[in-house]
Amino acid sequence: MTSNSFRKITLFLLSVIIAALAQRNTGYDHDFVRGTIFPLCAAAYSDTPTDCLKAVDPKAEKVQKFTVTCGGANTCSGYTALLHSHKAIVLAFRGSKTITQFLKIAWMTLTESRCRWKADTGQVATYFCDAFIKIWDRGLKENLKQLIEDNRDYRVWVR
Repeated sequence: MTSNSFRKITLFLLSVIIAALAQRNTGYDHDFVRGTIFPLCAAAYSDTPTDCLKAVDPKAEKVQKFTVTCGGANTCSGYTALLHSHKAIVLAFRGSKTITQFLKIAWMTLTESRCRWKADTGQVATYFCDAFIKIWDRGLKENLKQLIEDNRDYRVWVR
């Protein structure tokens, strides 16, 4: 065996070991995801997200939904909420509501230009950038800022 082959095998085995150790320490909790995170995501599709959130935390409060028109007749929305039992501020966004909306967004994502994301060096599809900014400017920014100021010891969960 050549030294180059030995190095490649050693690097491969080391990579496998590191990946296995990293996976083992993820802290993934299936029950938490299924019983908490999934309902938080589902709540974004509801006209009354409080109903879904109360199933996760009966003391959930300050639920505020923001809906805007985006991409013609489509609407985009997100919500914020406080989950006291988890000491969490939730920030969640809804995906497509109809197959037509999904197909339109998919087509726009594939064919239109991207915009530079303000918070990072990455780029996102213009549709998502515009939708986020509309929701953000509709009041989400100020609402989230106030929730964070009033609950400094809470973590922000983005879904």
